[in-house]
Amino acid sequence: MERRRFLKKGLFGLAALMMANVAQVANSFAAVVLNAEVGKLKYKEKSSFPNKNCLNCAHYKERAGKDLGECNLPLMKKQMKADVVLVDKEAYCSMWAAIKK
Repeated sequence: MERRRFLKKGLFGLAALMMANVAQVANSFAAVVLNAEVGKLKYKEKSSFPNKNCLNCAHYKERAGKDLGECNLPLMKKQMKADVVLVDKEAYCSMWAAIKK
């Protein structure tokens, strides 16, 4: 009987630990998004400029079949504290640059 109680408590503790990690990741993600929006880049989910968005930016790398693409801007990676930063193709930031043809 002691064994069952030990296993139940252990599994409950493990589940609680996993939930705490999920909450921490969600909080980190929200902080990153907020940091990008208010930071130097002035990142916006939806561009207010008709012909300026991530889809036609030199720093944007489209991913096949995905709504989000990769932003290769070093400042964006630094601000987001990530090696890979995914942004919406309709988004905009103050570092937008036209694609050179």
